[in-house]
Amino acid sequence: MAKYIRISDKQYPFTERDIKALFPNTSFPTPFRATGFEVVFPVPKPDCTSLQIAIEGEPQISSKGHWEQTWEIVDKFHDYTDDEGVFHSKEAQETAFLAQELANAKQAKQTANKEACKSHILAKYPIEIQLSMNAGIYTPAEFEAYQAFVVACIAEENRVFDLLEAATTIEELNQVEEPIWPEV
Repeated sequence: MAKYIRISDKQYPFTERDIKALFPNTSFPTPFRATGFEVVFPVPKPDCTSLQIAIEGEPQISSKGHWEQTWEIVDKFHDYTDDEGVFHSKEAQETAFLAQELANAKQAKQTANKEACKSHILAKYPIEIQLSMNAGIYTPAEFEAYQAFVVACIAEENRVFDLLEAATTIEELNQVEEPIWPEV
């Protein structure tokens, strides 16, 4: 939905609906135009770190001569004192936020690692075969191969789990290599 700026006082934003509500007895052309208002062209929101947010600023006239949206990147956290008089530093809030972000990312990667291990085992030994193996229907050699494969998969899952657990930053977490599963 297009946003507009009122040129006379630089008030922003207005929508087509807002402008029509200001002038209920006016017919507007198609495509929509309103005297005294200009379209503000959207500009992509800039990338931010997890400790920043992008807030929309006041529109500016671009080098092309039309109004464009602007963005300002600001810190997500600030020092403040709560209603009980307790001071909360920006640094403490950021530390807590990053710790929670890391914990969530670890959990997601650990869950994906566990699911990948299960999928890899099931690709070679579907559940019906696993049940048959455990019931003693297959030969001892086949059962030993099955057990060795499952143990190798779990060992690889645990190796990656330990690497994920040891990561102390998101960057370290993202550098943990993908599991190297045994051949199917």
